[in-house]
Amino acid sequence: MKILYTWIGDRELLEAGKKYPDFMPFAIKHIENYGPWQNNLMEIPNGDVRRAIDKYTPDKIIVLDDYPDRESLEQNKHFREEYQKTFAIYKVEIQIEPVVLPDKDDYEKLYLKMKEILEKTSQSNKEVELYFLLESGTYAMTLCWLLIGTALHGK
Repeated sequence: MKILYTWIGDRELLEAGKKYPDFMPFAIKHIENYGPWQNNLMEIPNGDVRRAIDKYTPDKIIVLDDYPDRESLEQNKHFREEYQKTFAIYKVEIQIEPVVLPDKDDYEKLYLKMKEILEKTSQSNKEVELYFLLESGTYAMTLCWLLIGTALHGK
């Protein structure tokens, strides 16, 4: 089984909104509320997650979605459900893991949370190939994927 891990990104949300216009209001609201809004992202043709699906054909994708607090996480349950629907044409299971991150650049907390999610979502499969998409998220998130992947490779 191949599992791809990634943080949710603005490009993925906007691409999903372009392909599924009913989702676009959810995407824009999410980007405006939880990240810096960059209008030039509308010009990006493909999000990294969908390109990775085409290239690596994972069986499952674990998407980590960060929120600044518990309240915003609960309010956006509908957003996560709508985002999952945008992957209906792919033969891949999408699992969204909401994560509360008051500080997206706190390396220690990020690493521990990401490692916890990885252990929770991959331990039932001993025959598993893990992929980490590095394009989405902060520099700290990318570095944590690299550290986790390096630690796993060393086993």
